[in-house]
Amino acid sequence: MDPRATPSALHDDLVATVRRVETLDLRRFEGEPAPAVLDALRPPIVEALRAAIETMQAVLRRYDGPGPSGPASEPLPDGGREFDHGVDAIVSQFPSEGRVADLGFMALIELRQRLARVEALVPSDEPWHALSVLDSARRRIRKSIGAVATVLCQLEGLAPALGHASELATSLEVRRVYARLRRSIDATREPSQAELGARLRGIGTQIAILIGRPIYPDLRLDDRAQLRRLQARILAWLRLPPDTEESFVVGRRLWTDLAGYARVIALVSHRQELLEHDAHVVAIAAGACRSTSRAELPDRLFERLLSLHGVDDEVDELLGGCVLAVERWRGPLARLERRLARSLTSDEATVSGELEALERP
Repeated sequence: MDPRATPSALHDDLVATVRRVETLDLRRFEGEPAPAVLDALRPPIVEALRAAIETMQAVLRRYDGPGPSGPASEPLPDGGREFDHGVDAIVSQFPSEGRVADLGFMALIELRQRLARVEALVPSDEPWHALSVLDSARRRIRKSIGAVATVLCQLEGLAPALGHASELATSLEVRRVYARLRRSIDATREPSQAELGARLRGIGTQIAILIGRPIYPDLRLDDRAQLRRLQARILAWLRLPPDTEESFVVGRRLWTDLAGYARVIALVSHRQELLEHDAHVVAIAAGACRSTSRAELPDRLFERLLSLHGVDDEVDELLGGCVLAVERWRGPLARLERRLARSLTSDEATVSGELEALERP
């Protein structure tokens, strides 16, 4: 690529690279042996990584002079959560050439690391490990290019063709779908022998729906692997002769494991970005309930509370019923505020400012 490539040409190259991986649906390879996974997915992902690296180098030539060369020398922690949060923080700032260069530099290091990991995979690897490495590379392509393209378009006045989904937005949606699955399992109510069949069939249906949702590829791979194993066990249980001792014993054990899984996925609310978000929203809402003379929550506040879906069963019940009565919200919000205060403290000045804004007509 010409070192003097125009912003429009750079943007087109970024978009073309993302389009290469958007058509890859890794779901159909879950449970496949590693050789099949590598044969089908490694070539297009390697091609996309190399194209992304080349484009990031061109971005740096335009916005920051020569970029780094050679292998990455500043590895990020495995899992890349710091990378995700760092990218989100830069995207949220005022657009500048420095922001484009910072993102391009971060992306270049991260993409080179991902390329090295993908190329190091061998057919004897555990299949879920191979899929995890490939899936992480695909995510990093989308995340890094989406961020660079977003800021580049803001800076140059271009119409954006790619979006940038923050880790918070993704985590909020993951929590919402996990809440639906947890409700279908209902770990607090053990099924009777007569209810067991209908309950397990219903849970199996909800798992199938979740796997088909657009958010599914953004679930952590360990959760997806466990979901697939539980789904396979439900299907195997459905093939057993009904109304037998074996069917009941196997089904009861299966439901117990599903209940355990429901408790595990409830821990999604412990993610740092969700703890910070929840502490902030709850502080605003609890403060409003303490200070207001209104009988009902303002619509704007209720819209903010919708982002808490999945954090607490009692809150979910109020949200699901579109309950606006302040008196109904005071207790649950005070309880949540105490719980979250043990993890994080929301910024008091920001909370105060938002409370004042809620009181304005």
